[in-house]
Amino acid sequence: MLVSLCYRTLGISFGWFALSWISALIFSLTNTATLGASEKTRKVAEQTARYSPRLAPRPSQVARQVRVVAAAPTGVETGSSEASTGGPNYYFHGSEESFLQAILRESASETDLNFWQWNWYLNRAHGIQGPAPETVGSNYSLAIQPMELIAWWRSVEQYLRIQFDSRQSDLPAENSPQDFFCKSGDQKKFRLWWNQFPRFTYHSEYSKAQAVNANVVTVAIGAADEGRGPLFRQLSMNDSNADRQRMRQNGIKQLAWIEGQGQARTFISAINKLRQPVFLETDLRTQYQIDPFTSAAKILAHHWNWRSHGPDVNSGANTIAWVGLHSYVNNEPWLGPWGAQGERFPMRTPTYPDGRPAVGYLKSEYDPTSAIFYDANAGKDVNGEIYLEYEFSEKLITGYHPLKHRDGRTVYVGDISFNKDMASSWWLEYNLSAVKYFLNSSLDGFWIDNHSGWDFLSNRPVSKAFGDWSVHGFKKFILDKTALQFGEVDIRSYLKRKFEQLNPNDDSANTDSSTWSDPKWLEDEVWMAFLSYKIQVAKENAQKLFDGIKESAQAAGKDRDDIYVGANDIPTITYGALDGSEFDMVNTEYNPGWSLDTGAVGRGLPPNGGAGGFYALATNLSKSRHAVVWYYLDGEYYSKYVLRPGLGELLGYEALANNVILNTGESSPRIAGTDQSSKTINDVIQKMAPYFENRERRSSLAVVFSSDTQVSQVTPGGPAYFDRQPNGLGYYGWVRALEKLNVPYTGLHDSKLNRDGLADIKTLILPHVLSISDMALNNGILPFLDSGGTLVITGADSGKRHSSDRLFQSRDNAVLAQLKNRQSLGQVVFVEENLGLNYYLDSSNIEKLSAIQEILKKLEITGGYVRELNVSGFNGPIHTVLHGDSCAQKLFLDIVNINFELESDTLNPSSGGNVAIKLPQSLVGKNLEVDFFDSELGSQFGVNYLFDQKQNLIVRVPAFRKFGSLRIQHAPN
Repeated sequence: MLVSLCYRTLGISFGWFALSWISALIFSLTNTATLGASEKTRKVAEQTARYSPRLAPRPSQVARQVRVVAAAPTGVETGSSEASTGGPNYYFHGSEESFLQAILRESASETDLNFWQWNWYLNRAHGIQGPAPETVGSNYSLAIQPMELIAWWRSVEQYLRIQFDSRQSDLPAENSPQDFFCKSGDQKKFRLWWNQFPRFTYHSEYSKAQAVNANVVTVAIGAADEGRGPLFRQLSMNDSNADRQRMRQNGIKQLAWIEGQGQARTFISAINKLRQPVFLETDLRTQYQIDPFTSAAKILAHHWNWRSHGPDVNSGANTIAWVGLHSYVNNEPWLGPWGAQGERFPMRTPTYPDGRPAVGYLKSEYDPTSAIFYDANAGKDVNGEIYLEYEFSEKLITGYHPLKHRDGRTVYVGDISFNKDMASSWWLEYNLSAVKYFLNSSLDGFWIDNHSGWDFLSNRPVSKAFGDWSVHGFKKFILDKTALQFGEVDIRSYLKRKFEQLNPNDDSANTDSSTWSDPKWLEDEVWMAFLSYKIQVAKENAQKLFDGIKESAQAAGKDRDDIYVGANDIPTITYGALDGSEFDMVNTEYNPGWSLDTGAVGRGLPPNGGAGGFYALATNLSKSRHAVVWYYLDGEYYSKYVLRPGLGELLGYEALANNVILNTGESSPRIAGTDQSSKTINDVIQKMAPYFENRERRSSLAVVFSSDTQVSQVTPGGPAYFDRQPNGLGYYGWVRALEKLNVPYTGLHDSKLNRDGLADIKTLILPHVLSISDMALNNGILPFLDSGGTLVITGADSGKRHSSDRLFQSRDNAVLAQLKNRQSLGQVVFVEENLGLNYYLDSSNIEKLSAIQEILKKLEITGGYVRELNVSGFNGPIHTVLHGDSCAQKLFLDIVNINFELESDTLNPSSGGNVAIKLPQSLVGKNLEVDFFDSELGSQFGVNYLFDQKQNLIVRVPAFRKFGSLRIQHAPN
């Protein structure tokens, strides 16, 4: 028929000719005589509409638009839902169910959905955005982008095909629009190597990576650039060529380390300067002992082998040369062709904001801290002094640089890190130069350290956030914010004056003063504007680095999507700067103890603590369904648990249950577990990857982590309430309670508070979200509530502040807290008390757990929450996570036995138990196959099931020892 012919035409050619066919068919469809009504066609229409939210694509990036005009329907009375009527200007407001009823009434045969109605449905349910609708004569005009039109037409074609189906049975699952979309949609993301349960290792050598059955080396040996310059980068790569070649030959992926928005490293080295007459010192070869591989001076010793190769034991190591970007931009002679003006890796000369070249030294070439490059481009404290981090010795070491330590002692350093002032674009340019080098070296992607910018932005800003470029950039930034009317502001001077107003008896030069952490700073408009400026800079740098990597990969003839970008310091120290568009996957360092998002209390170890809430956020914020975590055991309390195989396996299974992979290996003395436990987990991942297929975390309940709230609580001295962070501990308290109760949930980063991020959510928990953007409110929260969603809001000041796009300014009222008074189709539960924080700080208190549990129970009665899982009969604590594969219509329940004794490193076996699972609609009423994968057996086996009166699936989970996964799917025919 004509519809199918046009659809096949579209599959062959995407052009204006095809679009003209579509337009003609749209007009034809709108005015077509409808089919005769019947109970069957009504069911078909209802089922099609129920599936159609899954048909809508994400907003297209195609710039060209085509205008389609169709007759607008008249106004529809919708009962209790809000509606605007009036012919062509009609726009429907209300629940999805009300809309479906309305469009069925609007169509004469109760089956035919016209173009306007279908497009409205996609826009309402999925936020497909185009130019605002406008009235053109008596018609309703709507601009749609071509790819969106194609997707819309696919859904209509499928709808018509189903209606013309002559079979008398109800709509079969294999013909559902959901299946049609999944089969024809782009599933490339699941085919990318980094989205197929990759097995990461901290080991950088081939033999060690192979021994733990890893297929990705997080940082390949020698493949790092922490700002040490092109020469040392090349030397490191030269030393490891053979090992990297073996990895490539054996299918092991390799990543390079790029230092994003954190620090640049410089370290001591020694070279041999030849004793020649002055008239011979005209050629590099007569001045220095030359390395034949680089044509630069040969580095005979460096910081890490100084005692065994330095001047005390080697008379040839007679000249100090500091390796770093300062020597690179200074084009120092000993570098030969590797300077910034050399032939190997040339770059433009860095400058001060006023254009002065940033080369040379303020004092001596043997003092890297006096390099003009760092003076112009490094982070500085509020006094304008460069902030340094370094390893030091109290004893004099030959050649090491003497520094006055913060406590007044003189110490000797050979390894110094300078914080980057990312407002200087030179740092980004240098990183992109390093990216091209590593791509040409056949590496498979990048691990970006300090990608979120937190170090440049908010780790005690008073000590490092005031580099010259930031001071300069903020002057322009605040001038552009005319509402503030402050004129030009020198932020250093302003803050010091403000400090003296807050505490006239204190010294503003003392960056350790508690006055810098006074919560009163949070009410200072200029300080909050400066935070907003730094967030903008951090966001721009992260995005440009990511985009630059992908563009460089494409320019090098590689698949841009295949080149991996993993990001450190995410998700919980994003500080309002990142939304997930700036990386492929979270690949982050982690500590169960002291942390910037939880304070000193940390997250702890199972069975009483855990990383589940962290993992839920990490996978929510990634483009990938996975995340990679470097699980450190640091500090006086946790360091005693390193190299324990039992704990290593437990943490590996906890991660796997959350679709997370641990970056492990005994090469790091800080990382949990052993090489044997790493291999055990990797073996299980390798076996289970085909079993898991394309599953992703799923739940209709989400808890919001607000990075905007997190950063809105930062003073010049750091978080104002470090150990009682309102949303941070509120979030972790809620998710810890949910895990204790075995309630499935997903973590939701506040950047995902939009139609797409909330598409599958029915119950949304907002724990003390004090800062929220207008976009998140108007395009996420309010439509969610007005469409029938349930909000649980804590905190009388929730929503009191704007986000960084409005400089964290205070609103007239707390807009989230005020939703308790809003009339809508949804439900709002408001509690002034911070239930999550209270429970997190006292997790053994049953009453505080019960306060959270009671809210869920009441919502379950009123229909505001659907319990997706009930657990009973297990002999000890378990960790459960629900996943789904919507295209394959499969459901997974992962169960980790956390009945663990930490001190003895032993796990008590689980007796198994009963689980009751709320099935997704696609599995209701179907013949099912249920099996259980036991990690100890390394295989799956079938288990029996039955249904309760509510059609929940009841499964008896067999006894297991460590980890298991239930898989529920259609039984094969």
